[in-house]
Amino acid sequence: MSTLARLRRRVRGVTLIEVMVVVGIVAILAMMAAPNFRAMIERNQINSATNELMMGLQLARSEAIRLNSTVTLCRRAVPINPNDAPSCANPLDNPQGWQNGWIVFHDRDGDGSVTPAQAGPPAVAADAVLRTWGALGPRLTLRGSADVAQRVSYNALGQAQLAITNSHHLIVCHNNQLLQARAIVVTRTRPRLSTDSNADRIPENDAGVNFATCTP
Repeated sequence: MSTLARLRRRVRGVTLIEVMVVVGIVAILAMMAAPNFRAMIERNQINSATNELMMGLQLARSEAIRLNSTVTLCRRAVPINPNDAPSCANPLDNPQGWQNGWIVFHDRDGDGSVTPAQAGPPAVAADAVLRTWGALGPRLTLRGSADVAQRVSYNALGQAQLAITNSHHLIVCHNNQLLQARAIVVTRTRPRLSTDSNADRIPENDAGVNFATCTP
């Protein structure tokens, strides 16, 4: 075989059939991977929202102890104007949950809302907003059981001021599905993540029973 013939054989390209086979295999693999990839994104969104909420609860508790005063975490109202000061949502506004975000503030008068300064006499200082969080991603819901549906306040001892002594929870879901949901248990002392002892990817309440709904 001549040198030219060997060179031509070495540089021979792939055929159209070979290209179509490769494209078909890639398409099949992509279809198989898409559901897992989508579930991973949803799981990361849920985990991120849960971690941020836990951070808010821990900040409210630690600041209440540091300031020796009441500190409240509440659902954030949707601002009418971009420059509006952060405020707590009215219970009648977006009653479904905490999707619009939340704020932590020094609740000087303990009324559960961000009170502006008052001239007096005597003059009263405004409640100081310590940190704000923005709205959740699309299709995420964040809702709380009755006593934590609007806010959680901590006193100077770091105790949550709950009307009912039983534990309460805040639950984050995607598309109102309990699968892969995360929940935070709120007690009078420290908040904590709920368990999943049977590893079915559905959070459990303090009795070890799966939550039955994303809309308590």
